Amino acid sequence: MYIMITLNDIERITNTKVKVERLINYAVLVCKMSKTDWAKDFWFGVFKKLCKKYNRSDLYNKHLH
Repeated sequence: MYIMITLNDIERITNTKVKVERLINYAVLVCKMSKTDWAKDFWFGVFKKLCKKYNRSDLYNKHLH
């Protein structure tokens, strides 16, 4: 029995640049769609933590205006 790891499997289990950008952009989108102050603060905090965790200050500066 052979078990082959495909490129899709590797991308799914590792933190690729595309995956990280998708997570951060989703947090920005949800933050923009939030209607209450609590939700806006929560999702902005998530956005900020993700940018710090993955060292993506470029995306932080891009979306912060």
